[in-house]
Amino acid sequence: MVSKGRSQKDVSLKRRLGKIAVASLIFTFAMIAFTFLFTMMEPVPWQLKIAFHFFGFAAFLMGLVQFGSTMASHDCWFNTPELYSLSLSFSILAMLTSVFLLLMLPFWFINYFFPHSVLSRKERRGMCYEPVKCCTCLWHI
Repeated sequence: MVSKGRSQKDVSLKRRLGKIAVASLIFTFAMIAFTFLFTMMEPVPWQLKIAFHFFGFAAFLMGLVQFGSTMASHDCWFNTPELYSLSLSFSILAMLTSVFLLLMLPFWFINYFFPHSVLSRKERRGMCYEPVKCCTCLWHI
């Protein structure tokens, strides 16, 4: 009886990780689409920026759910190591992205409340002018 209950739990965890992995792949393709749109459009319409921010928030929530589900289903490593490895890699990338956004967030707020104090390309000044001069993609959106 114990092994039957355990196998049902494993099947449930595999199904949950499988569904989350499919959703993560769909989010990845949507991110590729946003990348193409941002590279093709100049200037970027505000509607697309808003859609991207909603997508980013949904992807952040998806990353948190995936991280929690992956950590809760450590037994899947023995049953389906490929699925667990894929889910773990997506989870780690989601957490790294979250850390990056948390590091950038104070600069975005400072620049919002005190315009051009963090970065002013027109005046070529600001506390982030030199680091961002070579990598403008960090500040574009």
